[in-house]
Amino acid sequence: KNEFSILISANPESPKLLLTAALLSYELGLLDDALSLLNQLLETRQRNNEAYYYLGLVETSRNNAEAAIASYAAVEPSAQFQDSKVRASELLKKYETPAEINEFFLNQRLRHPSAAEQLFLLEAEAVSNWPGASLETYNSGLRVFPKSFSLLYGRAMAHEEVGSLKKMEADLRTILSVDPNHTATLNALGYTLTNNTLRFKEAEALIKRALLMSPSDPAILDSLGWVYFKMGEYASSEDLLRKAYSALPDPEVAAHLGELLWTQGRKIEAIDIWKIGLSQVPTHPIILETLRRLGAKIP
Repeated sequence: KNEFSILISANPESPKLLLTAALLSYELGLLDDALSLLNQLLETRQRNNEAYYYLGLVETSRNNAEAAIASYAAVEPSAQFQDSKVRASELLKKYETPAEINEFFLNQRLRHPSAAEQLFLLEAEAVSNWPGASLETYNSGLRVFPKSFSLLYGRAMAHEEVGSLKKMEADLRTILSVDPNHTATLNALGYTLTNNTLRFKEAEALIKRALLMSPSDPAILDSLGWVYFKMGEYASSEDLLRKAYSALPDPEVAAHLGELLWTQGRKIEAIDIWKIGLSQVPTHPIILETLRRLGAKIP
């Protein structure tokens, strides 16, 4: 720190030195020093985006969410732009009301119209704790970007959350009408049909098409294994679910593999798999729902 102080005293307007010293201070937990150095950097009117981005990090560490959000808001299109808006979104979701979040992102879109589509997506995530708020944001975004796959897909997932499965399917079908091989959409629609309808053959066809596009994707392997389970094809189901679980030991995959094993009477194996899943996420909703539905108990 002393060496940097000497160098900075000799070069008080060197942006590179100020930024380096600020980052070192931040890493050492010297938050007040980092704050002072970053403000000095801003006075040079150089490397402003980096300065505002790191100010956001420092203010977050100082538990000053309002100042952190303001700093992230000031970042212009640059290497720091995307991450700064993501971090702002996370803080807004935690501390602000939907109206304040909407205002923040409206202002950002007015300042950065070229990033408007991505900002709509971040806004939808930021307001997702409030029922219906994400759907309103997706609807607003789609009025501006009616062909946006990202917004259509996001709205489809929001429809699913509130149980509007017909609307979800409509949005996913809209994507597939333009791009019949859109992998994420094929898998999402097939998985949703598996979970919420008896249209298993249709779901199988959709998921198989997704697997052709991405043959080693564990999420798609899980979906296909799950639809085979629903169809009673247990051998094929287990082969796919084990491949998925080996590549992605995720609690949702554990829920599916465990249910397959339980249904075949292999209850000790099932419980072991569920235990591992719950050790990762103790309140995982899909595993807990599976346990309730099957009447299974974890020792």
